[in-house]
Amino acid sequence: MEKARESFNKGNYKDVVKSLKNFEKYGYDHYESLMLLGYSYFYLGKGKDAVKSFSRALSLSPESKEAALLLGKSYIMIGKRIDALKAFEASLNIDPHYKDALLNTGVALAELGKNEEAEEKFRQITEMYPDEKKGWYNLGLVNFHKKNYAVSEDCFKRALALDPDFTEAQYNLAAVYCVTENEGGFLEYVEKIKAKNSRLAKMLNDACKKERKKLRR
Repeated sequence: MEKARESFNKGNYKDVVKSLKNFEKYGYDHYESLMLLGYSYFYLGKGKDAVKSFSRALSLSPESKEAALLLGKSYIMIGKRIDALKAFEASLNIDPHYKDALLNTGVALAELGKNEEAEEKFRQITEMYPDEKKGWYNLGLVNFHKKNYAVSEDCFKRALALDPDFTEAQYNLAAVYCVTENEGGFLEYVEKIKAKNSRLAKMLNDACKKERKKLRR
């Protein structure tokens, strides 16, 4: 176990799996070992194996909000969003204020097209954790997809007030300015992005041109 923990701390996830594989094979049930194994599978992109490890860890420790959260994230990795939502719900049943579970629930709901429910979760986060930039950012995204551009703009600005270098918020605020034809605002954020990533700035410019052609048809 000590060897596995040491390998994990060094980021040698394949070595962790190698060390703990026999535990899994013979049904060795030890919460910490299963969590290390699950994390290692997750970081190696092996979602199905991560699901097995976190499921067993959660069965051993039903009050582990972390195991439930990571089970949900592993389900997302293999495209099972409904199962992921159940796992996130289990995490929130343990701790209704668990920020990561709230965020992941909102994202999963949005990806399932349940924008109203997703918006409710992200609003919860902004109320509970007003300094969490991802809450404001995701609330902005949901409203952007609902074409509530004024709300979306305000949310992205709030995210940027917390982290002025938040590229995703800069990009999506520029997208708001594109569709609302705020040329000054759009160019300002294109330049900010260009200073960090010229390719991304070009993609943004090209996407805006296409969007404006659609709007003017």
